[in-house]
Amino acid sequence: MEKKEKLNNLIRRRCIIKGERGFEKLTNRIDAVKKKTSWSQELKDKITSGLTMDFISSECEHESDGESVYVIKPIPWRSEELNGYIKELDKKIQQTKSKSAKRQSAKRIIIDITFQRGRPNVEVTLNWALKSTETTTQE
Repeated sequence: MEKKEKLNNLIRRRCIIKGERGFEKLTNRIDAVKKKTSWSQELKDKITSGLTMDFISSECEHESDGESVYVIKPIPWRSEELNGYIKELDKKIQQTKSKSAKRQSAKRIIIDITFQRGRPNVEVTLNWALKSTETTTQE
C-alpha cells in the first residue's frame, strides 16, 4: 500500500469533527471579519451569515516525523466565493497572531478524501455559500 493511501486510511479511522476546534475556528473567523477594514459592512454581514458550523471543514491532528500536523478535509460543496473569503480570513488571523503563537502553530495539509458530512439544508439567503448541485455531483 502506498504511503499516501496508508495515511488516508488512518485519517479516515481517526478523524472526527472536533467540536471544540471547529468552534475555535468559527470564532476566530468571525473576529477576523470584524477586523477587515477593506470590506463594507454589507459584505461583512453577508460573510458572517455564511460562517456557521455547517461550513467549517473538519481537521484532525496527526503525528508525522515527531511533528504535529493538522490534516484538513475540504468541504466539496462549499462555494469558491466562500472559500476565497475564508482564505482571506485565515490570512488575517495569521497576520494578527503573535510571533510565539505563529511558531506554535501546527503545519496544515489538505487531503482529498471523501467528506463524511452531507450537504446542509440552508436558508435561500445562503445559497451563495454552496456550490451548485450539478457541480458538486460531478466531482
